[in-house]
Formats: sequence, C-alpha cells, structure tokens
Amino acid sequence: SNKRQVINTWVNKEFRNLKRAYECGIRVPKPIITKNNILIMEFIGDEEGNPAPLMRNVNISNPEKILEILINYVKILYNDAKLVHGDLSGFNILIKDDEPVIIDISQGVVVDHPIAQQLLNRDIGNIVKDFKKLGIQISEDEIKSKIMDL
Repeated sequence: SNKRQVINTWVNKEFRNLKRAYECGIRVPKPIITKNNILIMEFIGDEEGNPAPLMRNVNISNPEKILEILINYVKILYNDAKLVHGDLSGFNILIKDDEPVIIDISQGVVVDHPIAQQLLNRDIGNIVKDFKKLGIQISEDEIKSKIMDL
C-alpha cells in the first residue's frame, strides 16, 4: 500500500543519512540494519537500559564544549557528509558522557537540495536559541562562518 511505501522510504532515508553521518565521524546512533520498515540502530543510554536524556532536559555542566562539538558536527555533516539535519535542536540532541549525540536525521536533506540553505539557517538559529538559554552568546553569522570555513 501507499502508506507502507511512505514508511519504507522514510526508514531507508533515516538509515542512509545516519550511515553517512556515522561514517564521517559524527556521533549519531550507529545504524545496524533496515528490514521490513524497521530500522535497528545503536541504543544510546546506560547499562541499565535508561536512554540518554535530551539536551533540553539535562543540566549541562559544559555548554561551551557541547556547543563547540555541535558546531563541528554540523560542519562535518555539511562539508563531508553533504547533509543538512533540518530539525536540529535540544529535542534532537542527546547528552551521553557529557557529549552530544545527534538523533532523528530522517528529514535531513543533501546540501544541493533547494531548501538546504533554509534548513541550515533554521538549525543554526535553533542552536543560537538553545545556547542563549544556557548563557552562551553566539551569533548565527559566527556559527555559519565556522561551518562554511569562511
């Protein structure tokens, strides 16, 4: 059916995007296999089976470091994996061992997609907003110039 096809496309896209990001050294859940509309990936959490918390729900002790790592991940994603996440915010970043793990990349687009720049700007805007709440002032232009290596 049509609905099944839509799910299958989505699962395959998430798998492909995760694989590209993972192979470029970005901390994402390692994709393991996709079969029958199911995506199996690495569990991000502790030995007891508790998932790692979302960035927005955690008291971050090292926001400067987290921000630096995130900007670097967006940069690698853009320049090496040739992807834009498109929905990056404190809702789609886990904190594990005091480091960010980027999740939910199914809506990511390739950098030459017509709306890639728009989505990149949105991701950058979200990062600025999220870290402003943590007391870090950084401008969208500053982040963009780091990503674009200007």
